[in-house]
Amino acid sequence: MRKIVRKAVIIEASVFELATEMDVIEVDRQLWLVPQWIPNPNGMTKRPERMVSLETTVYTRHPGAHVEFVLHNPVPRSVLRDPLPTIGTGSYIVREHLDLEFPIDTTAAASLTQH
Repeated sequence: MRKIVRKAVIIEASVFELATEMDVIEVDRQLWLVPQWIPNPNGMTKRPERMVSLETTVYTRHPGAHVEFVLHNPVPRSVLRDPLPTIGTGSYIVREHLDLEFPIDTTAAASLTQH
């Protein structure tokens, strides 16, 4: 199975609203935001620290564009980055500590070091 990482632009809601680019992956036929990756010790793969489903969000899709998804509403920082509250994440579907591996894109890193 080919593992593809796409891009989304989201508004992160905290004290200030911040537009940021974030990765999107497809798992079990669902699209998920990946706020942060954890590199595996082998240096060749990475895994999502947390995934937030796009199922309960409103977004516009632009297939083929660098940024394929644009979310219409801010996503709380607590859902994206902070320790998850014990009372839940509201309407967001969040999964953590998953055993999924994706290749690390070494071509982007190489092109940055060559300029």
